[in-house]
Amino acid sequence: ARLPQGASTLHRLLGLGIDGQAPGYHRDNPLPVDLLVVDEASMLDLSLALQMVEALPPQARLILLGDKDQLKAVEAGAVFAALSARPALSPATCAQLAALTGWPVTVLPRAQLPGPLDDAVVWLSRSHRFAADSALGRLAAALVRGQVSLAMDCLQNGGEELALVEANGPGLSPQEFQRLEAGYAPYRQALSQWQAGERDLAALFEAFDRYRILCATRRGERGVAAVNERLCASLRAPGRRVSPAPFAPSAPLPGQPLMILRNDPASQLFNGDIGIALEDEEGLGVYFPDGASAGARTWRRLAPNRLPLWETAFALTVHKSQGSEFAAVALLLPAQDSPLLTRELIYTAVTRARARVQVLARAELLQQAMARQVRREGGLAEQLGMSRS
Repeated sequence: ARLPQGASTLHRLLGLGIDGQAPGYHRDNPLPVDLLVVDEASMLDLSLALQMVEALPPQARLILLGDKDQLKAVEAGAVFAALSARPALSPATCAQLAALTGWPVTVLPRAQLPGPLDDAVVWLSRSHRFAADSALGRLAAALVRGQVSLAMDCLQNGGEELALVEANGPGLSPQEFQRLEAGYAPYRQALSQWQAGERDLAALFEAFDRYRILCATRRGERGVAAVNERLCASLRAPGRRVSPAPFAPSAPLPGQPLMILRNDPASQLFNGDIGIALEDEEGLGVYFPDGASAGARTWRRLAPNRLPLWETAFALTVHKSQGSEFAAVALLLPAQDSPLLTRELIYTAVTRARARVQVLARAELLQQAMARQVRREGGLAEQLGMSRS
């Protein structure tokens, strides 16, 4: 009965403001919790992790969940990767875990000296998103191990699950754009049914959430901004002009998906929330999922001029996609190499998919990205005495 019924971002939980404002919860005013569970912990930077730990009461327990091989936080530090890099489980702990879960647990070798996180780090090796022996599972495993040739082979011989579309030009060719656009065919069908009077929000959102385009960059012809602009252009009826909304840079088009970019407690919309602009009996409104009631999803409708800052969400950066899951994903890489193109970025993108991935890139550039790892020194491992000899 004491389990929470909802979730919150860490920023909301700590009461973090903007422009360096002090958090509402801190060392002298700790959180009223016995247990804090943080999902997607690979996105924690040093500053946020410090504020989180300082706000915990001394008797509280902290559980961090994440994937150490994903992209690291945008800001300084790779907290989760440092904490989870060296698991050391005693035979007694392994026996306890096996009894609790019903699964055999491998005894991992301890370091010569006891460490601060002994018996505290567990690696989960079974994915429930895709099977380990599937083409997608083999690709993910090859990326984690840095096996570039095997990863390329998985992409080039992945059957219906995986596809590598060779891109040779500097821009996004018409053929490539058609491939990207084709993934939204079920969503366009659901949108047509809505426009025909079949007002099924659950089916519409389900169709949209089946597929997403992920880009490595925001700028350039192969970046998020340009791809979203082209996809929005295909929504417009011939000759239709889009008039600006009173308090927005432009009014969304019917059928345009929107991602909120700024926390706005007044409207109860927060960074990362996704809605869809739709025309109904009241005119143009934007619908957002609003939790679940008795097992069924509910929805909120807001006028476009009530929205905080937003952007189109047909295509997202790989960073923005962390924590999301789709049936199918298309990864679009730029024409030129960049330090942003890393093994972690490719791994994060392809593991957003449950069933199908297509990568649109130059093969040579993709290989370079797979071979490049993020190197980020935050000093946390050294402070905890966990650095590798």
